[in-house]
Amino acid sequence: MNTRGSDWYRLDNAAKIYPVLPNERFTHVFRVSATLNELINPIVLEKAIEDLRPRFPSFFIQLRHGLFWYFFEKNDRKMMVKPETGIVCENIKRHQNNRYYFTFFYYHNRISLEVFHALSDGDGAIQFLKAVIKHYLTLIHDLKLTDDTIFSVGEVPEFQEFSDCYEMNYKASKRVVYKNPSAYLMKEKKIPVSACGVINSTIPTAQLLNLAKKYNTTLTQFVASLLIYSVLSITENKKLKKKVISVTIPINLRPYFHSRTLRNFSLYFYTTYKPRDEIPDLKSIIEKVRNDFTKELVQDRIQNRLNNIVRLSKSFFVRIIPLPIKMVIFKIAYLYYGTKPSTMTFSNFGQIAMPEELKSYVKSFTFNLGSGLKPAIAMNSYNGITKIIFSRAFMNPLLEKTFFTYLTSMGLDVEIESNFFENNFSIK
Repeated sequence: MNTRGSDWYRLDNAAKIYPVLPNERFTHVFRVSATLNELINPIVLEKAIEDLRPRFPSFFIQLRHGLFWYFFEKNDRKMMVKPETGIVCENIKRHQNNRYYFTFFYYHNRISLEVFHALSDGDGAIQFLKAVIKHYLTLIHDLKLTDDTIFSVGEVPEFQEFSDCYEMNYKASKRVVYKNPSAYLMKEKKIPVSACGVINSTIPTAQLLNLAKKYNTTLTQFVASLLIYSVLSITENKKLKKKVISVTIPINLRPYFHSRTLRNFSLYFYTTYKPRDEIPDLKSIIEKVRNDFTKELVQDRIQNRLNNIVRLSKSFFVRIIPLPIKMVIFKIAYLYYGTKPSTMTFSNFGQIAMPEELKSYVKSFTFNLGSGLKPAIAMNSYNGITKIIFSRAFMNPLLEKTFFTYLTSMGLDVEIESNFFENNFSIK
């Protein structure tokens, strides 16, 4: 927001592209869920969310448009809590959602929060969900908590929480261009529009960490490497000619710039592998991925990428173009350039922490990414368990089967859940 008492604010620099893009396939919606050890009371859940309205002003908004840009404005309409429909990360239809761009769902003992990416990223969403869970459990069980690690009802939001941290950390400098080689795009029969295939795995965290340690790499690098290895294993070599296997990796910028924002503050880099005549061993892929991470995750390179994001919106030419023309230009640019640099997206949301006072009530956390036209994989760990979740637009789950077959062959205990779209529709 512009000031602490303001009722409107500009979209952050990462969010400006999202309002012109969403449709039934490219929803730009993600989900974070928490499974409790008890059934959900939707009436109490709705009260918990409403009680937190003053604490999270950057979520309780509606989208408006001006002459040159979209902007957010305070939304005082009733917030609706809905039963799950079975469709994950569906396009949020604002007129059916009281103009909000987030939605809370419940199903048995699970609470799910879906967020349109213009509002926030995964870090901001998990902070919101954890605050709702904390207050919900307090109301249900009349808890007297001493925890102060999760946002609470009655706290006054800090200005930085809803600031545009891209703008705040921008440094004027010469533009640095990072070229992305042409990426291999998987082409399969697609699931019907507005539906998303989900495969959710549960794996002991200690087993995964030991496996990554065996290969002398981090958990994120190991999983990214195994994803590349799986694509190589199921793809004919001729389809990969002059292409690279490219994985989009989001970076949470908050640790790099000491930020507490609840809005978007992340960017992406690509880890790539150029196929050879024969499928390489996993170790050589890990070595290439490790080198990419080492090269990309340095302050100077991250600063340059942040500068590139902000520089475009500061351009005089971009600023003076009326919004309807911007929408056309952004759509064409995204469809032609934005979807091509990667084969898939993989995001590790890391270790989810909950205070000891609440751990006995919360069984697990799960992240789901919208798939668009390529696989999207999310990972997080909580209380000794790691979840790796595939979202896909394709009917055939061959990539997922290959990936998890490799993990089980390495001795890991893997439990799988699915919404079984591949069984509900015929594959031709």
